[in-house]
Amino acid sequence: MAIWRHRSKDCSAVLLLALYPTFILPISTYFTAPSAYLISGVLVALFFSAAAGFIALALAGVCHIVGGRKERGLFCVLFYISIVMYYNYTFHDYKGKIFGADEDIISNTGPYLDYALYAVTAVVIFLLHRPIIRARDTIAVFFIISNLVILLTVLYGTFEEKTRRDVKTVTPGKSLKDFYQLSSKRNFIHIVLDGFQGSVFQKVINDHPDIKENLIGFIFYPDATSSSKISYLSVPSVFSGKPYDGTNFISEYLASVGFGDNKTKARIKSPPLITYLAANGYRTDILAAPGGAQFNSEAYTYYALTDFADDPGKVNGLAQIVDVTLVKALPWALKSTIYRNGDWFFRQLFDNQKPRANRAIEFLKIFGDRIEPTTPQPVYKFIHLLTPHGPWTTDANCDRADASGAKIALHQQSKCTLLALVALLDSLKAKGIYDDAAILVHGDHGAPHHLNFEIPHGSADFPKYVGKANPLILVKPLASRGPLRTSNKQVQLIDIPATVLDILEIDGALPWESMLADRRGREIERAFFEFEPNRLLAMRSDRFTKVKKYVISGPIGSPSSWRLETSLDVEGLLKDLDNFQLGVVVNISKSEVRPGDVMWVKWDGPAPPKNTYAYIDGDEVPISINEKRKFLSFPLKRKRANISALYLVDPVARVRQPM
Repeated sequence: MAIWRHRSKDCSAVLLLALYPTFILPISTYFTAPSAYLISGVLVALFFSAAAGFIALALAGVCHIVGGRKERGLFCVLFYISIVMYYNYTFHDYKGKIFGADEDIISNTGPYLDYALYAVTAVVIFLLHRPIIRARDTIAVFFIISNLVILLTVLYGTFEEKTRRDVKTVTPGKSLKDFYQLSSKRNFIHIVLDGFQGSVFQKVINDHPDIKENLIGFIFYPDATSSSKISYLSVPSVFSGKPYDGTNFISEYLASVGFGDNKTKARIKSPPLITYLAANGYRTDILAAPGGAQFNSEAYTYYALTDFADDPGKVNGLAQIVDVTLVKALPWALKSTIYRNGDWFFRQLFDNQKPRANRAIEFLKIFGDRIEPTTPQPVYKFIHLLTPHGPWTTDANCDRADASGAKIALHQQSKCTLLALVALLDSLKAKGIYDDAAILVHGDHGAPHHLNFEIPHGSADFPKYVGKANPLILVKPLASRGPLRTSNKQVQLIDIPATVLDILEIDGALPWESMLADRRGREIERAFFEFEPNRLLAMRSDRFTKVKKYVISGPIGSPSSWRLETSLDVEGLLKDLDNFQLGVVVNISKSEVRPGDVMWVKWDGPAPPKNTYAYIDGDEVPISINEKRKFLSFPLKRKRANISALYLVDPVARVRQPM
């Protein structure tokens, strides 16, 4: 009887530890982003409860059979695995998101510090295995309770967010059958192909003249730039002409251009371009990419890809949770085995759906087949599709393919996308709509591949992936005919609102100038903003910690055209701030460079002593303190600010204090 009780202690400890990877982790994944999984919470709980119970009982049975040192060794091994998974899941913060649209989610460079930590943990457990075994029940109970507390915190946050009263309701998308109605008089078809790079388009049409021949009446702008490589910042700029420059909160920027507030989940209202179109009698229809921004306004009608967003099924939904949980919890060396360049390990065993890109391409075909000019009212249609964005799972003939060989796969999926676009144009021609339709096709940013040039060695002022800044821009004005033309004008995505109004002959005060304007010169000065860190973390914190402003004075493909005008390292500014003796808390997301080359920084807390000085890249400058409005300001000695380090200096000790 004593032996049985002794073995039961080991079995209970193993059972408790087994609950962590098999129950708590997947449940936490589900409730972190429940909208990503189209299955019921009750089913999830039942499934993982049963799975966890089965695995725990199986391990407990093994403990009972092997007995002695083997069962205690099993406990130590499971304890080590749980610690490693806990570390990866908790400290590598993915926010429970689905990474299906991120081709670079798995780093190619292993974090060796992590591996050293795994090794040290194994050595410590080996050296301390005797006291660990003696306290195995206490350790197991503490471990499971601490993780249950984390799970309860996740659940509380989820339910609290669902019951918040400040979350605005979203008008459900209408049926797509209404989206197929076009005007018998005037149409503007605006298509965003996510991540379509301009230089990739050039390569595809060079290799396939048949595609080029079908782009009748279009103008191609190879020297095009985006202000951002991030979709939720570049798309608002397309509707407003205003780029996000990192000097204020993301939510403030989105609200200022009619795109709501990401912090309270307010949805898109009326960006300036939509406002002008609605005021001039246009029926405006918006179709957003699956999982993209949702719209809510009386100025237009919002549609969703309902025909292609069906419930993936219970088994596939559960496989989806298992895949994401493993990617979050496993060490970096094993993550790519599960992610498989977007062709997830368990999901592909049950998922018979077409890949993301193929769904978008199928929609273009259906749209071309079903459109009819049934209304006399002028129509503006905005269509945002997630292709040829990675992961690239469609080959050049639009058949399913592995997302391997990133550069080749990008070109193949881009060709497939263009073939679908050409088929849509053929439908417009066959139905007599082509000449009465202005068509704009562009990417919201480029892709992470170099253009056709070599980056100079040691060039610190040139982005690593210039291709991200080079989106495709194709424009077909009303009644435009003739072969595809190539314009050598330097253009940017924020020119698009003015270009749309120009084509439709609508008077409106929007930033920048139409790409088609005769008075417009071929060369302009453009800005590109590089933001860090990960975009998902930035959305949660409502700011980026590093902002670099590049000014492009010349062709995008020439490194000499690029210069780094401003660089703010927010992490450097905030480093060791809590221990700073002046007690100043700086909110760098409220900072900006104002006219007169003055840096302005918002702060909270006690005011710094008078006569405080700052060092900016080695230049000592005085700080002006406005206690009433709570901001610091200081002059910038150099014409083009390149701020990489800021130090406040104690006016008495004259010793630098890093921020």
